[in-house]
Amino acid sequence: MLIDEDEFFGEPAWDIYLDLYIAAHERRDVSVTSACLATTLPPTTALRWLRLMEDEGIVVRERDERDSRRSNVRLSAEAFTRMKRYFKAIAEDQPAIALKARQALASAS
Repeated sequence: MLIDEDEFFGEPAWDIYLDLYIAAHERRDVSVTSACLATTLPPTTALRWLRLMEDEGIVVRERDERDSRRSNVRLSAEAFTRMKRYFKAIAEDQPAIALKARQALASAS
């Protein structure tokens, strides 16, 4: 299962998920360190969440092409698609919330 809403919403994993989703839209790389900072948790705790997400197939870890000492993370293709579906469902069910989300994404770019 790629995401169990009860397990991940309101948890550090959700913060990482959102950060990586926005980064994918912006076509920017996210280092492991940056992904951990999105959670406001101690680094070791954030790394455990990142590893869990990787084990669940939500996150893919790759070597940075410019600096082999670093690793980047991104959403898996399936996780990205699920997130798009999630936001589409919100847009259809809650147009006002969807409008605010689009405005937030636009201002983040």
